[in-house]
Amino acid sequence: MELSDVIRQRRSIRAFAQRPVPHHLLLELVQAGALAPSASNLQAWQFFLLTDPQLVKKVDLFSPGLSGKPPVILAVCSDMDYALAHGSPNSEIYGCMMDAAMAAENILLKAVDLGLGACAVKSYNDTAVRKLLNLPSHYRIEILISLGYPEAPPVPAVCGRWKKYYIITNGRIGMNQTECFELLVYMITSAAGLRGEPRIYGPLRMAEASERLCRLMLEEQPGNQGLKELAEIIHCGKGKTTSDEEGFYQMLSDAVDKLVDCM
Repeated sequence: MELSDVIRQRRSIRAFAQRPVPHHLLLELVQAGALAPSASNLQAWQFFLLTDPQLVKKVDLFSPGLSGKPPVILAVCSDMDYALAHGSPNSEIYGCMMDAAMAAENILLKAVDLGLGACAVKSYNDTAVRKLLNLPSHYRIEILISLGYPEAPPVPAVCGRWKKYYIITNGRIGMNQTECFELLVYMITSAAGLRGEPRIYGPLRMAEASERLCRLMLEEQPGNQGLKELAEIIHCGKGKTTSDEEGFYQMLSDAVDKLVDCM
């Protein structure tokens, strides 16, 4: 199914047919969730599939947001010990919740693609559900998702608030060196935001600022091949900060070599 069709057809399903969901489809849903973006590539999420009818019924009883007697419940949780050990203070406050929300959206969209219905909820009794799932104390429940085959075709969406949007633009600030000022804003803002972020973000912000400076210089020297190559080296390697730290620092070494060539 085309992505645009999936997005348009997604609904919060609250009435399910009492029909089992094949295990291989449930695995596809979890895989889709695990492919979601993750702040600092932390991926502290844990996915729990509840398929036992008695357990599903018990969790349902303590979760007012769940309705329609879903045959499957998927709990998206965060391993907070892992998050604190491998992330930053912001991971506990914002990151894990944001990651879980993005993983849940992937799951909701994949459910549509597989012909399933789903609904993500936060209205559940955390203490009761934790006890029913026998979760370790360092696991935090982020979202419950009801899953199953819809009892009836979803009601078409009514277009509404999406029509109300704003395009925000900024005029020039009246400086001869506007781009330089924008770079200055970026550098100061980045420095101010580094507290509480992973240490690798400092070199990342400096690399990003360096690339931006290269682009500005190229506007004045469009034929400077060395600057073009330097900007490309940084652009291609800066994204390795959360997946290949050694590769990121190798990129910086390559950038230094290119700088020497440019002198």
